[in-house]
Amino acid sequence: MKTSFTLFIRPAGGLIQQDVLAKPSDPIQTGIVNDLLPTRKKRDTVGFYGAGVGFDINASERFAVRATADFVRMDLFQGFLSEGQNAVRLSIGPTFRFGSNVRKRVP
Repeated sequence: MKTSFTLFIRPAGGLIQQDVLAKPSDPIQTGIVNDLLPTRKKRDTVGFYGAGVGFDINASERFAVRATADFVRMDLFQGFLSEGQNAVRLSIGPTFRFGSNVRKRVP
């Protein structure tokens, strides 16, 4: 059995939503939180952009192990935070391929 690799790069873009529930632990924090967030809850939805890279270790036509690294940039809570945030996600897991468009490997 011959194992092959597939390298890829992909763009990333979309929407991200984050909910915050403030839980102050002392009277000073409680006063600040009550001034900024009277309900102690805040939700923000913003767009994000970035890119990802990775590779598949192809065990067969229908199965592979995929490893990826994604970087995204977002600007959540612009009224509270002074600048945008960056996020990096690393993942590894199985990939299953179904359907008639899976190319048959020629020996």
